[in-house]
Amino acid sequence: MDRITLKSIWLLVLFFIMAVTECPAFEGRNLPVASDAITFEQNFDKQSLLPEMAAGAATPLLIFGKQNFAKGVNGYSLLCGKGGAKLRYSAPDNIDFDKPGTVSLWFFTDNWQKGIGEPRTVFFATECSKGYIGVETENDPKNISPLERKIILRVLYSAVLPDTRLALPAMGVKGDNMWHLLVFAWSGNKVYISMDGGSFSSKDFVNKVSSQALPSTNFSIGADASQNYLLDEVRIYSRKLSDMEVKAIWERGNMEINKNKQAEGK
Repeated sequence: MDRITLKSIWLLVLFFIMAVTECPAFEGRNLPVASDAITFEQNFDKQSLLPEMAAGAATPLLIFGKQNFAKGVNGYSLLCGKGGAKLRYSAPDNIDFDKPGTVSLWFFTDNWQKGIGEPRTVFFATECSKGYIGVETENDPKNISPLERKIILRVLYSAVLPDTRLALPAMGVKGDNMWHLLVFAWSGNKVYISMDGGSFSSKDFVNKVSSQALPSTNFSIGADASQNYLLDEVRIYSRKLSDMEVKAIWERGNMEINKNKQAEGK
């Protein structure tokens, strides 16, 4: 080999070492999509309520319900709903509404066809009386299963932003007993929502999304009531992800899910 080739190989090795060193939370596994922008990740693979990484405080502020784990997208997931748990974490440095950002999560519908009469199911929320933002299933009508209700991004109680409901189509009966990817984002005066790797739907406001509009000092993931589901791979990003990045998360997650099914002989 000539000197130029050896130098090129050495630079590549050095770059890889630096990347792993700068991302200790992801050492020993494939880097997630947009790993450089992740400020919070909870994947439950260690069967722990401590997140895999957190730019802010990591210890849950409150734990509601019971801590139980099950097989996830790639490792373990958290049981939510009846007999499950909701976790509340500190917001500062983990999520910042003064800058563009994204939240992504995976959930598994556990026999939702039997959920007629159940109220809304919440996946992520800031639960603040002065500015709430969350993703959830529609609360009504209760005479149909949650599978037939729309998935919505909801904004409430804000002094800056109007009450808002940005809806995606219902999953339908075919969406039961399977993993789904739910993503919502904010940037400038817009909020966005995406399901299962699809392109973002958006809603414009007159004013910008900000910490003044959404002043919560904490956020919650999961639920300790309502319909049962599994929660996995919750990530918060310090920028708005693109449609292509959301699609990449969906495709990579499904590769892991299919690999697990093959290993189990399903």
